[in-house]
Amino acid sequence: MTITGPVDADGFRAHLAAVAPGWVGREPASEAALLAAEQRLGVRLPPSYRAFLAFSNGGDHEDSDPEQVTALYSLFPVEQVQWWRDNGLEETIDGWEHYDDDEPEPAAGDASRLLIADGDDGGLWYLDPTKIEDGEWRAWTWWPGSGEEPTSESSFGAKVVAEVW
Repeated sequence: MTITGPVDADGFRAHLAAVAPGWVGREPASEAALLAAEQRLGVRLPPSYRAFLAFSNGGDHEDSDPEQVTALYSLFPVEQVQWWRDNGLEETIDGWEHYDDDEPEPAAGDASRLLIADGDDGGLWYLDPTKIEDGEWRAWTWWPGSGEEPTSESSFGAKVVAEVW
């Protein structure tokens, strides 16, 4: 079954209001901040992730209800989004266990994954621009060392629906 998710700021607002009314989020990212990040990264961000940032520029630990949507707390503001290789994750990559034939083991220094969250709980959220469907990049979550397989959805919006219900 393919999960679909929000594709615009209003869709994220409606979904989170329905399933996590205690989540506050952050101020929206400005168009200038989005464009600056895209220039720094050398790519246009996928539509649903870009729409989320236009709704909330990352997650918010401080003002949200701690019982609500902890999965979103660790999402970076757009200014902190970075390629996998730029976050010093080579050791994590070296310890990668090949769980899924659809997700090849990344090579050290691989820039093909965009890291969008690195939580206090060790959880990583990342987007894969090598797997694009209808303009959306495949979205993954993974807790290295947990023994669990990385999980993915067809887009960031679909991943939010899968993680925040």
